[in-house]
Formats: sequence, C-alpha cells, structure tokens
Amino acid sequence: MASVNPPRWLAPLVASAVLVGWLEVTADALHRTSWEGVPRATHALAAVVLFTSMGVLTALAWALVVAGYQALERRLTRRFGAARWLAPLVGALLAVACTASTAFWTFSGERIR
Repeated sequence: MASVNPPRWLAPLVASAVLVGWLEVTADALHRTSWEGVPRATHALAAVVLFTSMGVLTALAWALVVAGYQALERRLTRRFGAARWLAPLVGALLAVACTASTAFWTFSGERIR
C-alpha cells in the first residue's frame, strides 16, 4: 500500500491555526475578567475546545482549497501549457462562483446595517 506524504506546509499551517485559537482564548479571557457570574474554568475549557477546533478546521479547509487549486493548475498547465495565466483566472472565477451568493445575501437589504 502506498503512503501519501502530506505537503511540507500542512504541519506549520495546523500549528499556526492552533496557536491562533489559543491566542483567541487568551484575548477572550482577558476581556471577560471583569464579568461577574462567568464560570471561568468551564468557559476557558469550552473556549479552548471551540477555538482550537475552529482553527484546525479552518486550516484543513484552507489546505483542501490549496490542494484543489494546485490540482486545477496542474491539469490546466498540462492541457494549455503556454497559458499559465489560465489557472489563476479559473481559480478566481471558481472562488467567486462559490462565494457570490453569500456575499449578495450578506450585503443586501436590511442585513447591511
């Protein structure tokens, strides 16, 4: 069975995402120090789990987007060798197609306020 080596940038990406999650926990804890009635230990544990999980999930989603883009770039470069500009253009168009509805919903009507 062949093993798949992860890209070199994946481990630092996940580590930085976890670090960002922990820094968010620190910022949250510093902000909430003056709040009365907040169970600090329970809140800190929940914040660590939430922010660390979101950091890792964001890093993995980013890694999937990068891997997909690299696959698209390889395929387009093989097919249209001289047109290296085609891969970034197609990648940008795919990104716009995937996010346009969210942008239109977010910035329309009453939600803009």
